[in-house]
Amino acid sequence: MSKSVLVATLLATAALAVPALAHAETLAEAIALAYQSNPTLQAARASQRGLDETYVQARSGFRPTATLSATGTYSNTELSTTTPGRIETNGGNLALSITQPIFTGGRVAAQVEAAQSSVEAGREGLRTTEAQVLLSVIQAFEDVRRDQQIVVIRQNNVAVLANQLEETRAKFEVGQITRTDVAQAQAQLAASRALLSSAQAQVQISRSNYTAAVGQNPGELTVEPALPGLPPTVDQAFDLAEAESPVLRRARQTEAASRARIAEAKAAWRPKVSITGSVGYAGTLSPFETRDYNRAITAEAIV
Repeated sequence: MSKSVLVATLLATAALAVPALAHAETLAEAIALAYQSNPTLQAARASQRGLDETYVQARSGFRPTATLSATGTYSNTELSTTTPGRIETNGGNLALSITQPIFTGGRVAAQVEAAQSSVEAGREGLRTTEAQVLLSVIQAFEDVRRDQQIVVIRQNNVAVLANQLEETRAKFEVGQITRTDVAQAQAQLAASRALLSSAQAQVQISRSNYTAAVGQNPGELTVEPALPGLPPTVDQAFDLAEAESPVLRRARQTEAASRARIAEAKAAWRPKVSITGSVGYAGTLSPFETRDYNRAITAEAIV
């Protein structure tokens, strides 16, 4: 079973089990919450959306481009003192030009191929990020459960040693044991309390890691389920990793993008052919009379 199928199964299980909980109680719920709100995943998805646009930009090389320009001029010339007066002139120009590539020597096709391979490589990178985030969620989930159980064990140990210290003191008072035995019991209790404090601190660290990965504090976590879809043999696991590993798939797509960029660089030496058509109008702005405007239409092929 591939990772995407496994994630879909876990998300569906969480959605069917409890649709909206204030705290993630099961591993499936914790994974679902992290998949929806983890900031690392959100950033990776936003980056991938930006990368997807490069494919659209690359394909624009096949499409025509249009340029619209408009200019206006005004001139006021003062004549000399011997010939008083002034001359005012004005004019306007409006031009529309459209260029359609006909042959690019394979450059645009290589750009499109490189962009598509880069997009696919980015998607595999997103899968890698998803796997890393989900692994951190599982690790944090198990760390919290483990450390909480350690705290319970340490608390029980402190309680047992405290009772033993009381018994030791009672025996010392009746003269059955020496003061050294009491001191040893006190030292064991102090060491157990120190271990309890360390375990409680570790629980807080694990809970913080859980909050950072999932997005909320852990509640009473349940026992983790069995992992479905594991390959029955190591050889099948290797085959599955070779076919589905996002790291390998990303490397292959990155190689394909590099080859396409090499082809793009080679295409720069080949000739390019495009057709350009333009229409323009020129005349005076004041007074504005459309019948006085001159119109020019041109078409040319550029190599």
